[in-house]
Amino acid sequence: MDNHLLVSLVGALVNAVLVLVVPCVLQKTNLPYSDRISKAFGKNREVIISSSVVVAVVIYISLNITPTIKQETPLPILNFLNSMPF
Repeated sequence: MDNHLLVSLVGALVNAVLVLVVPCVLQKTNLPYSDRISKAFGKNREVIISSSVVVAVVIYISLNITPTIKQETPLPILNFLNSMPF
């Protein structure tokens, strides 16, 4: 599997987890975390999936165009991109 695809899928997974967990942790209720997470997923399923797809696409595109940007950078101030390991 392409490394860029793998990184974008991991980014989408991290996005989905953070979208579910962070609001549930910040809520002040007496419900257990598992109930909060299941209710949040039930309410926001479409939003979570669509935001994760957007995050995966943006990560994949940015990783694919980075080598082109690194080679075509005319400004000396942006030459730090050429020294980065990715």
